[in-house]
Amino acid sequence: MKGHPQLDEPRGRMFQAVNALVAQIEPGDPESKVLELLGEPDERIEIEDDDDADQEYQLVFQDPYRPTRSYYFGIGAGVVVQVQTVSRLR
Repeated sequence: MKGHPQLDEPRGRMFQAVNALVAQIEPGDPESKVLELLGEPDERIEIEDDDDADQEYQLVFQDPYRPTRSYYFGIGAGVVVQVQTVSRLR
């Protein structure tokens, strides 16, 4: 994720900085806003299921400070159609 090197700041501030960036992105925003705020995704997942016809693919970003948290942005027709945060158990 763009602009988040390991810092000597308290971890809570680093978590808040990432949360604040992700919170700026909402359904209806252009894909370019996601890339501008977060940089290049860690993964791009193509959606082939007809049930999610509004989503063409998902951009996945790994939280740079919490290895168990990822952010998924569903993209369709060049705009964000879904924002999802996924936390998994270690």
